[in-house]
Amino acid sequence: MSEGFLPSMLRRLKRDQLVYLLAVLYWAWVYGNALAIGAEQLFAPYSYLMTFPLLAPITAIMVIVSAGKLAPQRQVYGELASTWMLQATLMLFMGALTSFKNLIPLLGHYDWDVVLARIDLTIHGGIDPWTLFAGVLERDWLLRALELVYGPLWLMLLGLFPMYVAIFEKDLRKRFQFIVGFVFCWILLGTLSAFLFRSVGPAFYEYVTGDGERFGVLRILLERTGGHPFSAFDIQGYLWDLHSNGVAGTGSGISAFPSLHVSMATLIFTYACRHSTWMAVLAGGFVLIILCGSVVLGWHYAVDGYASIICTPLIWRGLGLAFDAYGRTRAERLPHVLRSELAVAVSPETPPAPRAPHPAPLPPDNARCSPARP
Repeated sequence: MSEGFLPSMLRRLKRDQLVYLLAVLYWAWVYGNALAIGAEQLFAPYSYLMTFPLLAPITAIMVIVSAGKLAPQRQVYGELASTWMLQATLMLFMGALTSFKNLIPLLGHYDWDVVLARIDLTIHGGIDPWTLFAGVLERDWLLRALELVYGPLWLMLLGLFPMYVAIFEKDLRKRFQFIVGFVFCWILLGTLSAFLFRSVGPAFYEYVTGDGERFGVLRILLERTGGHPFSAFDIQGYLWDLHSNGVAGTGSGISAFPSLHVSMATLIFTYACRHSTWMAVLAGGFVLIILCGSVVLGWHYAVDGYASIICTPLIWRGLGLAFDAYGRTRAERLPHVLRSELAVAVSPETPPAPRAPHPAPLPPDNARCSPARP
């Protein structure tokens, strides 16, 4: 029997109730911190919503393709409404994180850049990692390609890939690990770790340490793409202007350790490895490009990306264990339709026990006991 609009929407909203709860709590926590230090002007959670009109039509196409031609129209509308709500919630959540990054310099000094830069030198044999990519920096077309992948392509995947998983992934365990893992990466890595290891990255190293020599050559090489769309040099100047003036803007807030660009790429790769070989190959290449781009474009120290590559799969693994531990208990409280899906997802590789074959009927007693006739 087909579902109507409201039952279909509510059923899918309930599936992501933990995401909504975490988003609301995080949003309230960041806003509370802004109020507590008298910096509510830096709370700008709506900055990522500007991309919603661009991405929502693509999300709608994915919902329609997933539903198929025979799906009732009201049920498709219900799924579309719940998916759009999830997409908008994640955008508001990311905007709250941007707001928290605006608050970091008011909560403590950026005092980890010298340490992180020294670690980079130590683990790379006494040289700065960006110098390994001098060939890229000397070729304008390669530098521009890297800026486009690191900027708009990454942003597009950030907005659409979680929706792809939410719509098409039927294994609730993997779906939970990715969608909730997305939120946990931003909380544990983008908030907690970013506050504990307050740093700005090579592009702003001079402004917080007074050492303009260390990354001066890198800044000169990046300046060549100034004036082009998505130029790393121009965006970095824009972010520092916002920071210096104490105002919020689209994408504002500066934080280097760890790299959320690399973390999100690693999360996609971790999911892709459990999906298909071709997707894993593409996602693995994307991780390498984003990791190299984070260093070449001056956004991060290499160790920022290494930390994300290590920590993101650990978050994935921890959520998988949590799903296994609590999934069966939660399934008992879900509607029957979701209960059966969750039961399969908790043990996705365990095939159903084969049925024992029916024993052959025994012959009548008189046939078994009578002696054979000659």
